[in-house]
Amino acid sequence: MRAIVLEHAGPPEVLEIRSEPRPGWVLIQVKAFGLNHSELFTRQCYSSGVAFPRVLGIECVGWKALRAYASHSSLEQNCAVRATEKE
Repeated sequence: MRAIVLEHAGPPEVLEIRSEPRPGWVLIQVKAFGLNHSELFTRQCYSSGVAFPRVLGIECVGWKALRAYASHSSLEQNCAVRATEKE
């Protein structure tokens, strides 16, 4: 998994692209994603109560690419998905 991660708030230079699959997560071949205003405010340290590190780009669409990361998932491989942040 490649993700845009913030370890702490700051200028654009604090954005890191990392590769780190996590057990229990569904790997999605992302076709489009967005960084919205709330994520911009988080990076700029205007959002209170935000825990770090934080993965940005919480809204995306694509295809479930691999079953290995979430074998318990009811999603079939290559099905269309829309991902949003877990509440």
